[in-house]
Amino acid sequence: MDPKLQCDALRNWLVNLTGRKNGFKEIDMLQEHHNFWLKVRQMTWTLKQTGWTSR
Repeated sequence: MDPKLQCDALRNWLVNLTGRKNGFKEIDMLQEHHNFWLKVRQMTWTLKQTGWTSR
């Protein structure tokens, strides 16, 4: 595979949110992190709405 094409293909599957040299993450891993935090927020909101507290 042409090195330029290979580089472009990898850039489409990796994302770097930190800007650090080796800070790339796979897109599917990033999506899993987002899903986790969405579930945490949803559960927190649900517990607050139902009156459940950690006290």
